[in-house]
Amino acid sequence: MRFVPWLACVPRRNACSFCYKSINTCGVKHHLPPLSSFPNVVNFSVYNVGREYTLKTVEGDVYTCSLKEMCNSFIKKVVFSSSPSDEDLDYYALAIVNQTGDLAYCRKGDDVWRFVDDAQLYCEDVVFHKGCFYAVSKYGTIAVCDICGDLSNDVPNVSFIHTPLQVGGGDMQYLVSLGDELLLVTRYLELGFHAYKTTEFRVFKLVLKDGWMWKSVVELDDWALFVGENSSVAIRASDFEGCKGNKIYFTDDYSEWNYDGANGDHDLGVYDLEDGSVAALPCYTRKFYNGRRWPPPIWITPSLH
Repeated sequence: MRFVPWLACVPRRNACSFCYKSINTCGVKHHLPPLSSFPNVVNFSVYNVGREYTLKTVEGDVYTCSLKEMCNSFIKKVVFSSSPSDEDLDYYALAIVNQTGDLAYCRKGDDVWRFVDDAQLYCEDVVFHKGCFYAVSKYGTIAVCDICGDLSNDVPNVSFIHTPLQVGGGDMQYLVSLGDELLLVTRYLELGFHAYKTTEFRVFKLVLKDGWMWKSVVELDDWALFVGENSSVAIRASDFEGCKGNKIYFTDDYSEWNYDGANGDHDLGVYDLEDGSVAALPCYTRKFYNGRRWPPPIWITPSLH
């Protein structure tokens, strides 16, 4: 397996720039349309210090954001249809917009981002699976966004997969592509002393037979799932020393409480799908304090393309 990790960057020295950099290939980067090209951004000026961006809500209200705010929190996550490292392939990118819950997409070489109008608030997680982007709402409902085929009048085709409450009834939702299967991972939280803590994960797989249904997954065998601030991913544990199968490795990607508190305690660890226990990460014990409150920790994962 070849490692090609990519990192989304919004350099403050070039405020309109938005790119993906290869971490282990010096100098390799791919430019995406700038933040100023999102449909809800109506103006950008470096001369308006502290309020460089002007944005408009769906209700028509206008407000401003600073360069720092846009760089740090405007985009929640960006997912690609294929690895940008393959120069011969076109790719599509789908971004989750933090403030509004919109999904925005672009194609390699585009100058602007476009919203997927029918999929607002499907902003918990997104994954590319079998030719389409799958996005999940807070309640586990899935929006299937086909933006890679022929778009009628530049409008993506969006369909929906509804999820029963007993499946998507947790506090957070993640989507993971595991081979030919699509997994919905539901995370349950409880409020402890000035911080949220993860207590449980439940995993379901989508079964497409005479329609669709969700089937509970109680065993991942040699597979390990990684969920958090960046793209959710499944890997074979036996391919990586120190990684264990049938586990869910998770980071804290939901609550500023856990960053702003005096103890700076991040909610991250390893969930055992067999017995339901939560253990500390070997490289980050719960007694360890590094003083960092923001940004939240992320996974650096291999390219699976």
